[in-house]
Amino acid sequence: MKTCESPYVKRAIIISLVGAVAVAVVLVVLLRRAAVEDITYDTERRTREIDSMTMVYIPAGEFEMGSSFLESIVFTKSKLFLFPDQRPKHRVYLDAYWIDRTEVTVGMFKRFVAATGYRTNAERGDWGKPWTEGPKETEWPMTPGTDWLHPQGPGSTAEDDHPVTQVSWQDAMAYCEWAGGRLPTEAQWEKAARGTDGRRFPWGDDFCGDFLNYCDTRCPVERWRDPDFDDGYSHTAPVGSYPEGASPYGVLDMAGNVWEWVFDWYDKDYYSVSQYRNPAGPDAGNVRAMRGGAWYDGEPEGWVNCVVRHQNPSYDRYEDVGFRCVIPAENRDDRSVD
Repeated sequence: MKTCESPYVKRAIIISLVGAVAVAVVLVVLLRRAAVEDITYDTERRTREIDSMTMVYIPAGEFEMGSSFLESIVFTKSKLFLFPDQRPKHRVYLDAYWIDRTEVTVGMFKRFVAATGYRTNAERGDWGKPWTEGPKETEWPMTPGTDWLHPQGPGSTAEDDHPVTQVSWQDAMAYCEWAGGRLPTEAQWEKAARGTDGRRFPWGDDFCGDFLNYCDTRCPVERWRDPDFDDGYSHTAPVGSYPEGASPYGVLDMAGNVWEWVFDWYDKDYYSVSQYRNPAGPDAGNVRAMRGGAWYDGEPEGWVNCVVRHQNPSYDRYEDVGFRCVIPAENRDDRSVD
């Protein structure tokens, strides 16, 4: 004999399951906050002579990369986000390396261009993508006259102490090679951002809007705007403006300001097959990975932190994308001086 289950019973079951997941997530968050202490590491710093960038030493060793199933379910002020590309959480071993303490600045990029005569993809193609008010689908138009010196379009002027933007992955790699290194892998970037205790933000597990540049009350993007904090800037901020937001190693701006190109091809499923020692991403792909979030992004628990992953074609350039470099620890030639 057929039976008919009441829709009210089904609804009650669904509500119970959602409630159970919510409780589990809250418990995970509380346990993580209890486990993450106010940890900072005593790390060595060096100045790279060619561009005066301060670099931070990241020692060899293991760390946990990515998020668990529950950690990848993120409740923000207004939304529920799922981030399956952060799973599974896995252990990674990295050899020692040096990483730029901040994003590469406009002033540093000027040195590179003066020394090499390099022309960026935006300059050669005569277009970049500045943020433009309007519907979401048309916010980032291809705009002639937009490049690293004019990041918000023709007539705008880039400031020397701000992160260089409107640079493609190829542009970023060319700079890092000139400086004696390359872009960091996703794993190198994430370890420098969160250390070895698995924190969500560079400074810990609790969000603080005073510790980074994100879509706060000054942000022009209305749908992301957070009225509870004022970080002082509507777009990019000078690098190193938020020392309280430093990672355990003392690396700055690892959450917010600009998305940062990394070396790897992006694959949403890569973490399930990642190698243990010095992973460098898939062998091939269609888009390159980016990390960290930017001034444009709101809902920071989901989009501006140590574990969020993003991607774009390597030729693309935007007003909210920059980069930093790494150099292997054993490569200590005359470009790195005490």
